[in-house]
Amino acid sequence: MKYRIIKDVEIFNQILFKKGSIIEKKEKYNVQTESGEINLSHDIIKDFVEVINENFDIRVKSIDEDEDEEKLWRLQIDIKTTRKKAKKIENILRETLADHI
Repeated sequence: MKYRIIKDVEIFNQILFKKGSIIEKKEKYNVQTESGEINLSHDIIKDFVEVINENFDIRVKSIDEDEDEEKLWRLQIDIKTTRKKAKKIENILRETLADHI
C-alpha cells in the first residue's frame, strides 16, 4: 500500500519525510540522520500520512484551528465506479457516519 506524506516528519530539526513524498508501507522505516540511523515504526508516522488509491480519493480540508471545535466540515470522495455502486457506497457511508456523529 502506498502513502502520501501530508506534513513534514521532523525529528531534532531534521526532516525525515518531506510533505508530498510517496512511501510504501513498511513495518519499520530505516532513516539516515546526522546522528546515525533511526528505525521508525509505521505507527509513529501514521498521523503524517494518507492512503493513496487509484480508484478513489478522499479529501478533508484541514485548517490549523482547534480540532475539538464543532462546525460544518466538507468531506469529498471521488470514486471511479458505476452509478449503482456509488449509490450503495453512499448508503453505507450514511449508515456508518450516523454512528460516529
